[in-house]
Amino acid sequence: MTRRAVVPAILEVLEPWLEGIEKEYAAQPPTELRPTLPLTPDGKVNVVAIVRELKLKPADQKWFHTKPEIRDLVNSFAESQGVKPIGSRTQLDQVDDVVRQKVKRLGGDARRAQSDLTEAQRQIEFLTAKLEKVVVERDRYRSALREIYSSGDLPAPVIDEVIE
Repeated sequence: MTRRAVVPAILEVLEPWLEGIEKEYAAQPPTELRPTLPLTPDGKVNVVAIVRELKLKPADQKWFHTKPEIRDLVNSFAESQGVKPIGSRTQLDQVDDVVRQKVKRLGGDARRAQSDLTEAQRQIEFLTAKLEKVVVERDRYRSALREIYSSGDLPAPVIDEVIE
């Protein structure tokens, strides 16, 4: 028993069918274009429906996903009709993985930023308390100097310079 050449056998029925689908698409008014390829509810090319319409074996569905000659041909028509191509779920999964990694990294960045912010707030509180102590100490020294100068030990112009 000889095995059939899968790609040529599928392309033999697929190419004329796609040309018919494309003619139907082109015959629509430009303002009312609707995809003529069979679609899944979420707007992707429906391989199961294509295999059914072409009267191929259900097992042939896998070739639409694994054989680039078949997949790329259907996807070129899908692109021209503005629908999601075969394998778009895989592409979306890859995009989702990239997004998940980015969210994870940004989450770590956010935790580090929160930690840095907390540390900065602690330092600000510490320095503010220290500054308040220094201001109190300065005011105490000013007051002591005023008392010394007001007793007449130094001339008035010197007092003004020291206090300011």
